[in-house]
Amino acid sequence: MKNLQTIAKDCTISIGIAVGIIAFMEASFRVTRFTLNRAKSAYNQSGELRDRFVAFDKKVPISILQARQREVSDHLMYKPWIQIGNYDHKGEFSIVVNGRRAVKGLEPLKNCSTIKEIWMFGGSTTYGVGVPYSENILSYLQEILSSHHVCYKVINYGVPYHYSKQEIINFVNSLLDNDKLPSIAIFLDGLNDFGQPGSTIRGEPHFTPVLTSLVPKGSDPGDKSGSLFNLKIISFLQKKLSRSPISSESHYSNYDLPAGYTDVSAAKEISEKFTKNTLKLGKICEVYVIKCFRFLQPVAAVDYTPPFNDALTTWTQDNTRASRFRYGYNLVRGNSSANLRGIKFIDISSVFRNYTGIPYVDGGHYSPRANKLIANSIYSAISPVIAQH
Repeated sequence: MKNLQTIAKDCTISIGIAVGIIAFMEASFRVTRFTLNRAKSAYNQSGELRDRFVAFDKKVPISILQARQREVSDHLMYKPWIQIGNYDHKGEFSIVVNGRRAVKGLEPLKNCSTIKEIWMFGGSTTYGVGVPYSENILSYLQEILSSHHVCYKVINYGVPYHYSKQEIINFVNSLLDNDKLPSIAIFLDGLNDFGQPGSTIRGEPHFTPVLTSLVPKGSDPGDKSGSLFNLKIISFLQKKLSRSPISSESHYSNYDLPAGYTDVSAAKEISEKFTKNTLKLGKICEVYVIKCFRFLQPVAAVDYTPPFNDALTTWTQDNTRASRFRYGYNLVRGNSSANLRGIKFIDISSVFRNYTGIPYVDGGHYSPRANKLIANSIYSAISPVIAQH
């Protein structure tokens, strides 16, 4: 009996020591990673703030840019059918109602007897991450429409991390949910298709790995008893010790290339998928009698020369990653006239080629003046349709 008590006592002590060691390692790992990331962030922050001040044409003090940064960032939540959507909120610089970011300049529509709608889909650049809602592409497009005294209302269906396939799903879902259909639908794409290669190649939304890890396999996915630990150090070690770059389970990131792909082969497959889903999107638009436009958007790696000592678009210095965009964009441009029906494809990716100043507020999102330039390009493309109506 005493031997059993001694064994039980020893086991309890051993388990306690083991748990203590694991807890210590986890805490040390998190603190170390946090410290390193914070040091790196502080090193880069001064240059980024300097360039962001220039991107806003030196009209907004750095202190205000810092204070409102969180509000003008993404506000995400789970949404059925599209996986990730925007949650409703109301602030000084950002308003989202029913999952759609507000558009400024709707007051003139009060004088219209009939209002037609323009739905615009895209990722975070369409949503307008980095700028107030009043200075994103859609608000400027609404301003241009109002200046021409036409009764069109622009609606923002942009969601950060969405890419071309996901936007089509969002489009169809919105068609099913709304009695009033748009006269025009606009899709602004390219950045997330090539910037999230795992999503595009696998054909899945960006956060699929995270949600897969949260929902256990089994007959009752709602049973949460399957996982006891969710330690960062375990995930880190699994990733580092894995022989393949990406496992077949949930330990991967859609920012990374899937196993077996190079940037060139990924760019080729992504461009092919981009063209195919544009063709299929055109068929949907034909069925619903909607005038659809897909725009190839500007990205910092293509037809743009950053200023000397640029701190915002440093990712373009990674030649392998940048080459994925350049090669892929060239392929998309070459396929742009491939038997398109029901939709027009328009390349505006070179719009910043002769830009004076800095058109980016970070690695991919546009400044207010850049947004206005894109809005003008979009209006030039859709204006013949508006004139017909």
